[in-house]
Amino acid sequence: MRGAAMLAAAGLAVLAGLSSPVRAQEAAPEVVTVTVREVPVAVTAFGVVHADAEAVLSSKVLARVESLPLREGARVKAGDLLVALDHKDIDAELAAAEAARDRAQASLKQAEAEHQRVKKLFAGGSATPREMERAESALSDARGAVSEAGARVEQVRTRKAYTRVTAPFNGRLVERKIDVGELAAPGTPLVRVESTGGFELWADVPQEEVGRIVLGGEATVRVDGVAAPIPGRVARLIPAADPRSHTFTVKVALGELADPADPAGAAVYSGMFGQVEIPHGTRPALVVPATAIVRRSEVAGVYLAGEGGAAPAFRLVRPGRRVGEDQVVESGLTAGERIYADGAGAARKRVGAPR
Repeated sequence: MRGAAMLAAAGLAVLAGLSSPVRAQEAAPEVVTVTVREVPVAVTAFGVVHADAEAVLSSKVLARVESLPLREGARVKAGDLLVALDHKDIDAELAAAEAARDRAQASLKQAEAEHQRVKKLFAGGSATPREMERAESALSDARGAVSEAGARVEQVRTRKAYTRVTAPFNGRLVERKIDVGELAAPGTPLVRVESTGGFELWADVPQEEVGRIVLGGEATVRVDGVAAPIPGRVARLIPAADPRSHTFTVKVALGELADPADPAGAAVYSGMFGQVEIPHGTRPALVVPATAIVRRSEVAGVYLAGEGGAAPAFRLVRPGRRVGEDQVVESGLTAGERIYADGAGAARKRVGAPR
């Protein structure tokens, strides 16, 4: 028994000896030197995502909603039916207008025949100038009545066409503003449609920075809820400032987006909040690995590498913008100082350091 116990103790000692270097290696985060390098300078602004094209379709006639064939989110093509309004009353009005047109055309034929008869008689001296004038006047009135009746038919047909509300462009049905059975009056909003061809971020830029923005320039857009940054391009600049905020609206066209129907993709929709960075040159700045920054509540800092095995020392810093895998530090550090690249690992090392 004693021999077995000694063998077990020896085995544990060997395992402990093998695992100690691994733990020691894990407990030694990489140390890097704070450096200065040129980083891009950008105008940063916040805004809201808008569809490239948007339309709120309203009713042009007084009628009840008969059907809404599509639900919100449905893809549509130009000409697809979105809302069908009841047109029974218009059908009856159209039938009456067509009947009046037919009567006017019949009266026109009679007036033409009478005009031809009187014209022959007048040429032979059997009809007076007064009779000829009456025949010509009757023919003119009959032609006017046909034209008026035809216009009335077209007017009612146009009103009937308004009972079919169709998509004005390819896109997506975003919102139904009315339900089946409700009465739609002229001007009543029915549905809202947005194009799916592209999105724009409308951002408000302070007037002192608007001169740095170039139309067609590249930009980077970050939308809340979307992990990956989205490439963009400055598409338009509204040439008037808001008199209250003294800002200019810059419209940044978003690049390729993931399909919202793809579960693996990041969906972008109008109304989402986002941030845009529009670069305009470079400047020298202190940079550290982004992983070196440790955030505690509302403050941020890094861990300085201690000399001679001393515990890491936490120092508050003011981080700037992120540039790739690096983080700009606006204040709190100087070039040449040595810090831990893994701030979280340095925090664990500090907790485990001997007092």
